[in-house]
Amino acid sequence: MTRLRKRWVWAVLIVVALSAIMAGTVLADEDAHDIKVILSEYAFQVEDQDPGASLELTAGQSYAVTFSNEGALYHEVMFGQDLMEEDAGMDMGGEHGDMGAMGGGHMDHGFATRLFEHADLVVNGEMAGERFAVVAEGLLALELHPGQSLTLEFVVPEAWAGEWQIGCFAPILGADGSTVEGAPDHYELGMHLPVVIN
Repeated sequence: MTRLRKRWVWAVLIVVALSAIMAGTVLADEDAHDIKVILSEYAFQVEDQDPGASLELTAGQSYAVTFSNEGALYHEVMFGQDLMEEDAGMDMGGEHGDMGAMGGGHMDHGFATRLFEHADLVVNGEMAGERFAVVAEGLLALELHPGQSLTLEFVVPEAWAGEWQIGCFAPILGADGSTVEGAPDHYELGMHLPVVIN
């Protein structure tokens, strides 16, 4: 094995080891509260609660919150406060990927203040039949296609105490997949849910 290849292998092993160490500090522990939030047209509902009932979290607690798109449409999940004004997009660099603006992109909709923007958390899911876990330092949005589920694992810090929302700001799409101009987005059709952190 060449010296350059050995260095590359060690670099990969170090990154994997550091990711595992970081995951250990961020992952919700065995005592984490498991919560499932169901996405449909055009609503979020915490499993085993009435439609519209708020998602309640407690500071200092570990959570594993699974978002499951049981609807027929694509939906996104954003956490925040204060709706962003029109044309007040945030340039995050890069393009949207399968998990929204987690890795960057231009967010021209949503909340002006985002709950997970600078948070340490883990995103778990499945892609192409393979399970994955990504340690993230900040999350702007999750994008969920029909039948897809993603789980966020995190510990709620005291600084998050207050009233927040979960919202989907996906546009209404026509039969050709293009945005229907002038149509309300999913949020305007009622796809939002209060989040209360004590």
